[in-house]
Amino acid sequence: MKKKITLLLYILFVAAFLLEGVVHFAYDRITMPQEEEIDFSNFEIVNMKQTGEKTFVSVTNDPYFEMIDGDRYVMHTVKYILHGETSGARSLYYTTTKEPIYSGKNMIIAKDSGNYTFEFILPMEEIRRIRLDMSGAFNEVIDIDKIIINYRPEFTDYFSVDEMDVAKFIFMPPAIASVLFFVYDLFRYYIRKEKEEI
Repeated sequence: MKKKITLLLYILFVAAFLLEGVVHFAYDRITMPQEEEIDFSNFEIVNMKQTGEKTFVSVTNDPYFEMIDGDRYVMHTVKYILHGETSGARSLYYTTTKEPIYSGKNMIIAKDSGNYTFEFILPMEEIRRIRLDMSGAFNEVIDIDKIIINYRPEFTDYFSVDEMDVAKFIFMPPAIASVLFFVYDLFRYYIRKEKEEI
């Protein structure tokens, strides 16, 4: 019985993942504004010094660009393109109306075509601000081509998974099944105990 419940949970997890991807894709296609390139002047440049029109050098190992006034934009997706590789994790942090502190994080989806293109699909929430981490090293040159919001990802990008997603999928259904059966056995035990006392 436990194996059947676990298998059912695996099926439900897959179905929920696929449904979420389809809904997210449809939501973005219907409500996403036109693609727009964002000028660097819309970002606070933190732990970097600007050495050229689109070139920056990190002065610590935590350089990033933080959007100054995110309320000006409706953001569904974000993409930035570098002219060269940088060290450390490239990532995006975001805040929402519910979570005003940077707590969300979407990692890299893709690189392509000689340039280094990093694409992020934001959650189906009202995004207030974004922070772009393009390097994780001190004294590193960060040569940026452009920052774009509301680019249109491919349908398959909405079904991207990382190691954490795989780990959750492998371990969560058996864990949930074990908890359900523990609670069920506990319930039966107390029912039996009450009958014996009567």
